[in-house]
Amino acid sequence: MRSRAQIRQQVAFLLCLIPLLLGLSGPPRPGAARPVRIKVVADEEFRKKTSWILDVRRWTDSSSRYFLKNFGLELKIEDIEPWISDNAKGSIYGLMADLVKKKSRFGYDVVLGFTAQHFHGLESSGIASYLNGYVLVQKLKEDSLNTLILIHEFCHLFGAIDLAEDYSIMARSNPQVYCDEFTGRIVRIHKDRSFEPGVFALAPDKIEAAISLYQRRKALNRQEVGTNIFLALFYVQIKDYDRAIKECLEANKIDSGLPVVRSLLRTARERKGS
Repeated sequence: MRSRAQIRQQVAFLLCLIPLLLGLSGPPRPGAARPVRIKVVADEEFRKKTSWILDVRRWTDSSSRYFLKNFGLELKIEDIEPWISDNAKGSIYGLMADLVKKKSRFGYDVVLGFTAQHFHGLESSGIASYLNGYVLVQKLKEDSLNTLILIHEFCHLFGAIDLAEDYSIMARSNPQVYCDEFTGRIVRIHKDRSFEPGVFALAPDKIEAAISLYQRRKALNRQEVGTNIFLALFYVQIKDYDRAIKECLEANKIDSGLPVVRSLLRTARERKGS
C-alpha cells in the first residue's frame, strides 16, 4: 500500500472521479452474491469523532457496492465494537499484531480494524492478512480515500497483490479505482474462499487455477513480490517445497526482509527436511 504522502498527490483527481469510476449505479455481476461477514472494531483514537460509526458504515457500504459489481461479493457489517489499541506499537504492522491478539474472529469471516493512530516516517495506510482474515486501515483526512484504502485491502484478502500498474485499484503507487484484468480474475477465483479456522483458503482445484494466473503474471517480469509470495504459499500447500523455496529466495531479491517470506521459507525448508 502507498504512503500518505503519495496518496495526497492524487487527492484532487480522486475526489472528482471516484463516484463516477466506482459505477455505483451499475448492475452487479451475474450470479448469486457471496456475503462476507464482518466484525468492525475501532480504536480509541478513531472513536474520538462522534460520527465514527456512520463513517465506517458509509465507507464499507461504498466498498461493498464495488465488490458486488465487480466480483459478486457483498461486505456485510454484523457487529461493531471498541478496541483499546496499544499505543506503543509504533507501526501499522505492530498494531495489526495487537488487533489479532485482542479481537477474535470467531463467528465472522473478517475482522476489520480502524485506527487513527499516527506513525513516524512513511507508513502504509492499510494492511491485510490473507490467511488470518484481518484487515486494518488507518483513517485519512481526505474522506473519499478511506473507501479506496478499504477496497484495496479487501482485495488482498481475495488473493490480489500490489501491482506495477499506473491505473489499477492494486497499483502499488497511487492506486486508482479501476479494476485491472488480473485482479478481477484472481479475486473471482477467490470468491468462495474459506475463512474457516484450520481450513486453507482455496480448494485444491482453485489452487491450481490461481497458480496458473500468478505464474502468467510473474512471467511479465514486473518485479511484483506478491506473485512470489502467493506462489510460495500455494506450493507449500501442495507440498512442492522446492518450488516454494525458490519463490521465497526470488522474493528476497525483490524485497528483502519481509516477515511473511521468512516464515514461508522456514516452513518449506522444515517440511522438506533440509
